[in-house]
Amino acid sequence: MECLDANLVQDLMSGSLDDGARTTVMAHLDSCSDCREMLGVVARTASILGDLALAETVAPERTLDSLDTRAGVRAASLTGQSFGRYNVVERLGAGAMGVVYRADDRELGRPVALKLLHRPDTALTERLVREARSMAQVNHPNVVTVFDVGVANGSTYLAMELVAGKNLREWQHGKSARDVSEAYIAAGQGLAAAHAAGIVHRDFKPDNVIVGDDGRPRVTDFGLASAQASSLPSSVGDLALTQEGSVVGTPAYMAPEQFTGGNLDARTDQFSFCVSLYEALYGERPFAADSLAHLIEAVSAGRMREPPARVRVPAWLRKVLLRGLATRREDRFSTMEDLLAVLARDPARQRRRALIGAALAGLLLAGGAFGQRALQRSGAILCRNVGERLAAVWEAPGVDPAGPRPRRDAVRAAFVATGAHHAGDVFDRTATILDGYAKRWIDMYGETCEATHVRGEQSAEVLDLRMDCLNRNRDSLRALTDLFAKADAEIVGKAVAAANALPEVARCADVAVLRAVLPPPRDPQAREQVARLRARSAEARALGDAGRWQQGIAQARPLLDEATQLGYEPVVAEILALLGWLDGMIGGSERSVAESEQAVWAAEATRHDEVAADAAINLVASVGYQLARPEEGERWGRFADAILKRMGPGHERLRAWLANNRGSSRLY
Repeated sequence: MECLDANLVQDLMSGSLDDGARTTVMAHLDSCSDCREMLGVVARTASILGDLALAETVAPERTLDSLDTRAGVRAASLTGQSFGRYNVVERLGAGAMGVVYRADDRELGRPVALKLLHRPDTALTERLVREARSMAQVNHPNVVTVFDVGVANGSTYLAMELVAGKNLREWQHGKSARDVSEAYIAAGQGLAAAHAAGIVHRDFKPDNVIVGDDGRPRVTDFGLASAQASSLPSSVGDLALTQEGSVVGTPAYMAPEQFTGGNLDARTDQFSFCVSLYEALYGERPFAADSLAHLIEAVSAGRMREPPARVRVPAWLRKVLLRGLATRREDRFSTMEDLLAVLARDPARQRRRALIGAALAGLLLAGGAFGQRALQRSGAILCRNVGERLAAVWEAPGVDPAGPRPRRDAVRAAFVATGAHHAGDVFDRTATILDGYAKRWIDMYGETCEATHVRGEQSAEVLDLRMDCLNRNRDSLRALTDLFAKADAEIVGKAVAAANALPEVARCADVAVLRAVLPPPRDPQAREQVARLRARSAEARALGDAGRWQQGIAQARPLLDEATQLGYEPVVAEILALLGWLDGMIGGSERSVAESEQAVWAAEATRHDEVAADAAINLVASVGYQLARPEEGERWGRFADAILKRMGPGHERLRAWLANNRGSSRLY
């Protein structure tokens, strides 16, 4: 047989090969020193990670003896046994860390994938908890959802979303290059979401992506993932598992820096992603090697094999892959999003779209009403499946009644786990509010899209304004449900009020107010920075709405410096207004007044009426009530009232807060 693939080595080490395959592999190992060398390296790597209790000095022959004794570990059926609240149903597969079973969650009445460690081990337990932490930080439709982690019956387990389907390696056989590219772009979006959360996967490969029967790829197996320096602080156990100099990952897909033990970042995953996509398109990996040593040498030197003559891959796509496979990280794409953006700009697809657009234009000129109907049908396609755009944030009722509801289930489980009084009832009330919000958002998104693409009654400029507003509302909803998914008793107690405090969806229909605000910068990078600042502000706002005012301030204050440096005043005004409100809630009246006044004038200078009104209303309370200067508070009240009149109908919540704060101020 040919030399062992790294994945076959992992299957051997996990004891998941059947007897026939294992006999064949063992016979090959007896005659192949290169494969014994690779097995020894992988075993030593696993030792560093706590995956196997093998010393780093163990020779390949000793490793094989150990594998003989481990081959039957967890092989016995656990059907019918319970681990915590989960009943095991059947065995699904095995990996280097443990065995995965289908199980039933008795509490929430849903099937889950339950990963059990091969055997009790403190380091392995830390690693599994780490996998859960890594995955739980990422909420994205292209990432498998983690529900729970715990220890029961002497075994450590991880409960995850159960996805019916195949791994990407199996799925891509026989698929067209276009289908394969689209699947990898979707998986790449999951990786990008992990990077946005400060997570580096470090072992991306087609085996670690599941393509569900619904056609949606999901990245999984974050067991080797590491937190970037900007992310949450690591525990001592985490540091022991990621010590510099350890070789981590599957060799065939590893970047040069993984072999040298250097610092890893998101561009490391980019390299592994490009190896995987190259293999899917060409039918072979980019680096030829007949041993692990030769593989390391080829990857480190950037010495790629010539592409097979029988396979035709467009020149533009090969160029993209070569950049992603650059030896120096600095020569790769800056981010995963940049790589995906280039992959999505398939020139052939753009030419097809141009031809379709030209044909439709011709129909409009030549076919009259028939052409108009054709254009409407084309536009309607763009506005379909709106609910999917919100699915990773909150599953709206009625979108897919029979489908999985990982977000809703995660929030409910978090509420119940707090043990707070009436936590289940609070969840039901909160979920009802979020359901209504999600429905209004979906309705508004669909109406906004159709107004331009179907009915032709709305300009592209207005479409962009309204979509930007809706995306900001979605960020607010995501920030709140992220918080709910990690709820404690305090958050449960404020959940209903926090859900009711979400920004109104109706404001995204007020074109006059949206259009009045100074437009965002034209530079794409600056626009992206504006979007990031607003998303992080939404997280700080969610903390404040849940009563975590100090945490909200800690998150929002650094954003002010970034916004000031960027120089886009509407965002500066938004963050100042947020800080003014948060400082007022903790009794910092003087600071609240200073920040709110700055927010008013920054907002007025850029015609950001909504923020100007919000900051002025906050001043009514800070000055009139907290500092006991009611006459000055009333002047701010009249100013806020004037802005609201200029804004026109709607904005009932702002009007209600103005009335509330005026009433408080008049107590003196």
